[in-house]
Amino acid sequence: MLYVIYKRKEFKYDKKILYYLWISVILYLISLLYALVIYPYGNEINLTGDIPKIVACIANLFDFNDNQIYMLWLVGRLLRSFFIYTIFTIGISCLLYLIFKNIKFNEFEIIILSIKIIILLMILYSFWEILYFMDFKIAKDVLTTINPYIHTIQTNYDWWPQLLLRNQLRSFFVEPSYLAMYGAVALPFLWSCLYAKQRKNDIVVNILFISALSFFMFLTKSRMATAFMILNITLLIIFTAYYYKKMIKNTCIILICTSIAFFGAVLFSEKYMSPNNMNANSNFEQYIDNNVKSIASINERSNGTRYGVMYADFLIGKDNLLFGVGEVLRNRYMIDYLPDWSLEKNETKMWVNAVKEKGILQSGFPNLNEYLYRFSTTGLLGLSVFLFPIFLLLIRLFSIFRFNKDFNVNLVFFTIAFITSCATGVGDSVTRIYWFWILLPLGYVMCFRKENDVKDNGDTGSKQEH
Repeated sequence: MLYVIYKRKEFKYDKKILYYLWISVILYLISLLYALVIYPYGNEINLTGDIPKIVACIANLFDFNDNQIYMLWLVGRLLRSFFIYTIFTIGISCLLYLIFKNIKFNEFEIIILSIKIIILLMILYSFWEILYFMDFKIAKDVLTTINPYIHTIQTNYDWWPQLLLRNQLRSFFVEPSYLAMYGAVALPFLWSCLYAKQRKNDIVVNILFISALSFFMFLTKSRMATAFMILNITLLIIFTAYYYKKMIKNTCIILICTSIAFFGAVLFSEKYMSPNNMNANSNFEQYIDNNVKSIASINERSNGTRYGVMYADFLIGKDNLLFGVGEVLRNRYMIDYLPDWSLEKNETKMWVNAVKEKGILQSGFPNLNEYLYRFSTTGLLGLSVFLFPIFLLLIRLFSIFRFNKDFNVNLVFFTIAFITSCATGVGDSVTRIYWFWILLPLGYVMCFRKENDVKDNGDTGSKQEH
């Protein structure tokens, strides 16, 4: 950021992006004002817990009563959330766009290098996890010692994140689904290495990275991991059919690596993580049942809580169609909109109790679907503003593939990664792992810069080396 400020006179700015930023900010502030005006729970004052010092000072200065203190705290919290969110999402994304556009370097090479470093860290950490699954006491002691330094254990809702997770691999992520979300977007970048010219030793190393990340994803036993892996493979097969001669060989290698990782994860899980399973065949079937078929049921695993929150978000948005009800204010609406079949679930009950006891400013319901969450908090207008750059980029990407038949390694695998990053928003927030806000500016630079800039950056297709 400091470098961008220092070099601001040399950077080329795009007025269209500034217009988009202003529209986003103005629309959000209008939605926020509307949400405060229509908020029907203002009489439920809950000042439990510590009031921020700045709020207390202002309240004492003007001799505010409890209701005024609560409204001051509420407005301040809403504005703080808005500015922090804007800076660290849209703001950082625009900053990255300026960097990618004005500073000449190979973005793909840096992203792939960072992914490989993170996978190495995963291996170092998950080595102890795997030993823990195999009942090595030293592994349990190591994880018990280091995990409180990585996560703030049981601080959210007083039960999450957990110190240890017995039957699912999560590596150093807070929970297995987060590893799945990271890996699903990282894999296409690793796959791209196999389609670029490289030495034999590099091919072996890249295959090992791909296999390791795939193995970890399947070992999470997360439905997100399975669903996103299926999505990635499906997109890979579609592009392979389109560029058959240039992709078929390496696509077969990827499919083999993925299959070995899948069978290895299931067999390991059967032996060390699910000792009650009877045999390998039943375990494979059970893995599919638990991680694919269970997605469609509201009674399996955490579906009752997840789908309940999603359904409530939809109903809130439907009743407040244009502007929504506001980010923090949504937490109180959720209690009245959650369906009965979700309220029966223990996790939902804990969320509801936390909001009732601590108030909407100190507790709330998670964002479990980015698009429905935006629909409920900012309405159709806010959701449309969020979706606009996504659709614009996807239209541009597929128009390039339609009219330019040349095989472009980076563009193909960026498209797979970007679609998957958008898909992560179906089961969680796209900001959770942050891939979306990195790929969005990268995609705009790749798709909308001039042809001579593309050649200067080395994004000319299958001849590019990483």
